This record gives sequence, C-alpha cells and structure tokens, in this order.
Amino acid sequence: MTFQAQRAREYYRRGAALIPLVERVSRPALWAMIEIYSRLLERIMRADYDVFRCVIRLPVREKCSIALRALAMRLLPALAAWR
Repeated sequence: MTFQAQRAREYYRRGAALIPLVERVSRPALWAMIEIYSRLLERIMRADYDVFRCVIRLPVREKCSIALRALAMRLLPALAAWR
C-alpha cells in the first residue's frame, strides 16, 4: 500500500502543477479537490491504511476552510496557491 500511496501522492503533485493550464475560473475548484484528496490520503497513511475499522474523513471545519480559501482565490486571484 505504501507504493500505491506514494504513487497517488505523486499524481496529486503533478496535477497541482497543471492548475495554471486550466481555465482561470476553474482553478480554485481543482485546487480544492487536490487539497482535499491529498489530505485524505495523508490520513489514510497515518491510519496505516486501515480504512475498514473507521471511516477516514476530513472534519467539516477543515473542508470549510479549504472551500473558503478556494472561494477567496476565485475572488482575489492574487491569493492563488498555484502562483
């Protein structure tokens, strides 16, 4: 599983590098998706890949924080994480 997790982490990293190539209005949503799934992957890895004993998820507060940051990036492009 470590190999698969590292591979997924690399895909997220490569995907993030492509954000500037996406239409400007779509960039914050793509950034948010990569951020959420990357954080979920990190939690899965910390749980030693045991996704059957408990549900792995991000707290609502963390998801809202990501969503608000993406909204801010949409409204104020100078805040963009991919710059």
